[in-house]
Amino acid sequence: MSVIHKLTKIELKYSSLYLPPQADLRLAAIRDLPQRPPCEWLIGGDYNCVELPSRDALSEYHARGGEELSNYIAEQNLVDVWLHTHPGDPGFTRKHSSTQSTRIDIIYTTPSFIPPPHQEYY
Repeated sequence: MSVIHKLTKIELKYSSLYLPPQADLRLAAIRDLPQRPPCEWLIGGDYNCVELPSRDALSEYHARGGEELSNYIAEQNLVDVWLHTHPGDPGFTRKHSSTQSTRIDIIYTTPSFIPPPHQEYY
């Protein structure tokens, strides 16, 4: 699903994705992901895989599709909003057990639309 919205002079496209948990279907879905539109873009969803297991999983994690997702994100020149705004905080979104958590729900955006890093104010 995608929606295009014009904010003052900024055209922004929102896209929501769900990639299947079955590896073969997920890989096919990654190959069919949309190309970056000629405007700002927020693309979020449940990817059911992690882009980088050493960063996005608390313990060993083997879900096929992460490398393909990472390549897609790089090809589309997108930025992970959470990692940019919360450096050093893994932001896990799914707990599999007491020893395994992953970040499979992610929002990406175009670099020029990225908000400033999160800061604590006291």
